[in-house]
Amino acid sequence: QGALPVELLSFTGKTEGRVNVLDWATASEINNRHFEVERSADGESFETIGTVEGHGNSNEQQQYSFSDTRPLPSAYYRLKQVDFDGTSEYSKTIFLERNAENDITIYPNPFEDHVFIQTDAADASADIIEIYNIQGILMQSIAVDQTAKQQRIDLSGYSESIYILKYGNYQTKLIKIEGK
Repeated sequence: QGALPVELLSFTGKTEGRVNVLDWATASEINNRHFEVERSADGESFETIGTVEGHGNSNEQQQYSFSDTRPLPSAYYRLKQVDFDGTSEYSKTIFLERNAENDITIYPNPFEDHVFIQTDAADASADIIEIYNIQGILMQSIAVDQTAKQQRIDLSGYSESIYILKYGNYQTKLIKIEGK
């Protein structure tokens, strides 16, 4: 029995804004043509949603990433690794589930004076945006404009630091930097 064509170190996924991001790493590769990223709604019937080129032959760790830009509310993912001779093998299967909070985008981050909150959630349940300092002290409460898909939040009076933004069940870090 020879060495495996590809030694997969990890295969993980996360929801990020409006996409699902899949990351994987290999320890070594022999004759690796490409990876086919496969997705399934039920964990049984998979379809190929993209291809990522392999490094052919490598004895060094390689990092890969793929973004599913049209994710399902819940999905199973796996990798099909294909050699130059057409032989293939599958990775383990991972599962990702999305919720309304995944439809929130906050930018820019890091920020200088303001951030924008953009949401695609049709029924955003939160009506308040809260900004906390790193010590957990509430700095500002902002009423959510439920009619707008994007809202500008002025944070120009804040000092350079890390802040926490809370919007319903969604929470993220914001990094304030000084302008140039």
